[in-house]
Amino acid sequence: MNTSDMEQNSMANEVDLLALIVIARRHLRIFVATALLVTVIGITVSAFLSGQYGYSVAVQLGGLRDEKNSLILIEDPQTVMAELQTSIIPQVLGDYGQKYPDLAKRAPQIEVKVPLGSEAVVITTEGKANQEKMIVDILDSIARAFDDRQGVLLHQRVDTLRSLLIDTIAKSELDLTQLKKSRDAIVAKGDMTSKYLTLLLINDEISKLQDHLFILRQQLQVGLVSDVIYSHAFGTAQRSARPSGPGLAVTSLLSLLAGLFCGFLAALAVHLLDLARTRAAGGQA
Repeated sequence: MNTSDMEQNSMANEVDLLALIVIARRHLRIFVATALLVTVIGITVSAFLSGQYGYSVAVQLGGLRDEKNSLILIEDPQTVMAELQTSIIPQVLGDYGQKYPDLAKRAPQIEVKVPLGSEAVVITTEGKANQEKMIVDILDSIARAFDDRQGVLLHQRVDTLRSLLIDTIAKSELDLTQLKKSRDAIVAKGDMTSKYLTLLLINDEISKLQDHLFILRQQLQVGLVSDVIYSHAFGTAQRSARPSGPGLAVTSLLSLLAGLFCGFLAALAVHLLDLARTRAAGGQA
């Protein structure tokens, strides 16, 4: 494209802009009414939505630590989020319906997520500053209900593991008793020389089994308790320091620009309709 073409395009754009301004002046009432209407609607919606603060609470997920200090969760993250969204959160909102009648009109949209690689679930929502008490109460209640649920599951898991451990200890003790009887029988027969290798093997098995039993008994006494990570909230729900969103001033400016744009479109639409009517009338004549 040469310089002459660029100048022609620039002039065409200027003409189009001037023509649009002329059209807006011809249909000034339509332009002003539409611009004001859209601007007022935008500012009203912005005022209603502005001042929204973020509220959040983080809750430790319950589980058991393995020998590598990795947390084996009592429930996988997807199950945790589904349980909160479909059961715990609706239940808490229902319980608070009488205390906070506003919930029936507009319940807060509560979101749940487990950040990748995290051992905590984060519960968030948004609300006005004057709703802080209500929202904090609701989020803290959700966290407590989740803690209780996780606690029940953990106790069930610990009881199951304890029962398995007790059964393993009982079987190991029975095996130890049988080995000792076999060793005592060889010694009682006085056949120590010919059974020397057998005695060594039996004594070695007895020693290993005794060490194993010692570890199992220690684990039964303290290991299960120390390896359990109970669910708990990291403090109470907190409100963000600043409101979310671009703010009322920015949204008001955007509403004004949108109003002007819609005003030009409305004026142009009326102008085109007038042209169509004029041509139709001329054709009939």
